[in-house]
Amino acid sequence: MTRENLLVDPLLTIDTPDGGQRQVSLPGLFAAMERGEVFAFPKLRPHQDHPWHAFLCQLAALALRDSHLPQARPGHPETWLGQHDEEGWRVLLRTLTSDFRDDEPWRLVVEDPAKPAFMQPPVEGSALAKQKPEDFWATPDDMDVLETAKRHGIKNALIDPGSLEHWVYALVSVQTQAPFGGSGHQASSRQNGAYGARSGVGIRLSQRVDMCWARDTRILLDHPDHWAACGIDYDFRHGLALVWLVPWNGETSLAPTRLHPWYIEISRLTRLKRTPAGLLHATYITASSTRVEAKETHGNVGDPWVPILKETTPKSYNSVPRYHKVCEVLFDDEKYVPSLMQMPAKIDGTGPMTVCFRFLSRGQSKTEGYHERHVPFGHAQSRFLGARKNLALEMSRSMIELASRVEQALYLAALKRMQAGRPVPDAKQPETSRWANRIRRDMDDEVNEHFFPRLWDCLERHEDGATLVDSVRPWLDWLASCARTRFALAGQSLPSSCTLGMFAQAQAEILLERKLSGIFNPQPLRRNAHGK
Repeated sequence: MTRENLLVDPLLTIDTPDGGQRQVSLPGLFAAMERGEVFAFPKLRPHQDHPWHAFLCQLAALALRDSHLPQARPGHPETWLGQHDEEGWRVLLRTLTSDFRDDEPWRLVVEDPAKPAFMQPPVEGSALAKQKPEDFWATPDDMDVLETAKRHGIKNALIDPGSLEHWVYALVSVQTQAPFGGSGHQASSRQNGAYGARSGVGIRLSQRVDMCWARDTRILLDHPDHWAACGIDYDFRHGLALVWLVPWNGETSLAPTRLHPWYIEISRLTRLKRTPAGLLHATYITASSTRVEAKETHGNVGDPWVPILKETTPKSYNSVPRYHKVCEVLFDDEKYVPSLMQMPAKIDGTGPMTVCFRFLSRGQSKTEGYHERHVPFGHAQSRFLGARKNLALEMSRSMIELASRVEQALYLAALKRMQAGRPVPDAKQPETSRWANRIRRDMDDEVNEHFFPRLWDCLERHEDGATLVDSVRPWLDWLASCARTRFALAGQSLPSSCTLGMFAQAQAEILLERKLSGIFNPQPLRRNAHGK
C-alpha cells in the first residue's frame, strides 16, 4: 500500500535540535513541535517557508479553536498550546474533515475526482470535460509558483517526482500564494493584484520553527476577531475553513462571507495522479474564475501576517523589504496597519526578538526574486515597536533623507567625472546616467545592509540626551565615508578621456565635497514625525 496519507504516514522530514533528522506524519509534526523537537524543515525551499508556516499555524488554530488552552507563560513555549500526543492531534485534524471517513482530504492521491485529496478540491463533472491530456506538471517544482528562465540560478523540473514530501510543499505553495499564471491559472486571494505577492511579516523569537509556530498559533487563538478591521463579514463559527473540501468547476467563486477568517484556500484546479509506470504527476484544469471572490479587497482579507497600506482603497503590503519600506511598515502607523504577527505580544516577554519580512517579488509571467529580511530588536530596542515608535519613525526619516541626499551627491559627482566637458552634469545623457545610477545603487545597497544597526546607535545617542542633529552625526559621517569610497572605486572604472582624466577627477571631487559640505551644515532637521 502506498504511503500517501499525511495523518498516518511519516512523509515530512524534520531536523531536531540535537542535530538529528527523522520523518513524521502531520499529527506527529504538531506533537513534536509542542515538545520543542523541531528545529527546521530541511527539504523546504526558501520561497515555500512562509506559506508552509502559515498553513501549519492556521491548521493548528482551526483544530484547537474549541479546546481549553493553558495559561501561556513568556519564555515557556510548552505552555502556549498545551501538550498533545500524535494520536490526540490525529483526532483533532480528523474532526475538521469528519465527513470523510477514509481520510481523503489528507491523502495525496485519491482516484475518485468527486472526492477531495490533500489541497486538491473535488472536480465537478462540467470541469472534467475540459481536461486535456497534455495539461500536467511532471515534477513538484514544475507545479510550484517560481517562473524560471535559462539565466536563473534555480531551474524547474529538477526535483524527483517520486518525492512525496516535495509534492506536499509544492501543493501548499501553489494553492496559497499563486500569482496569476496566464489564462486559466488564477491567483491567491491574499495578495494585491494578479502579480502581487503574499507577504509574510512577523516577529520571531528564535530560529527554531517549533517556537515560531507555537507563538503565531497561540496569537491567532488569542485574537479571534483580529480580522474584523478588514471589513469582511466572515463566519467564525460555521464558515468554510478548508476550502479544498468542497467541489469546484473552475467557473464559480466563493464569497468571503462564506468562509472562516482563518481559511486555507486553494487557487488552482489540480489533482495528483499516478502514471501507468507508477510515477506521480499533477494534472490541471484551467479556471475562468478565482476560487475566492476577493479581487475588490486588494489583498486586505485579514491575513495575520500581512500589513495593510492605508489608502483610499486599503491594499496589502506588496514591496521588496528595503530599509525605507521596512521603516514605514514597522514605525509609521499613519501609513500602514501593522500585521497581527509583527506586534509584540505578552508571550514574547522582554527578551530580544526579530521582525522577519518574507516577500516573493513577481511580474507578469516572471519571478523577480525571493527576499527575506530579519530586523533584530534587542532588549533595549523592543520599545521602538511600542511606546517609543514615534521616535524611531522620526529618526529613521531623518536618516533616510540624509542617505538620499548623500547618494544624490555621489550620483552628480559620478556624472561630473564622466562628463568632463560639461559645466553642469546632464542626467539626461543616457550612457553616463546609467553608469552613475549603478554607482548610486551600489551605495544604496550598502546603506540597506547597515541601516538598522546604525539606527539603533542613533536612537541610543538620542535617548542619552543628544539632540536629533547630534544623534545622526555618526550616521552622516558614515554616509560621507561610504560616498567617498564609492567615488574612488568608480574613478578607477568609469570611462573618460585620458587627457581630461585628471581634470575630470579633480572637478568631480570638488563637486562631491561641496555637496557633502552642504549636507554637513544643513537646515535644522525635522523635530517630530510630522516634520513640524
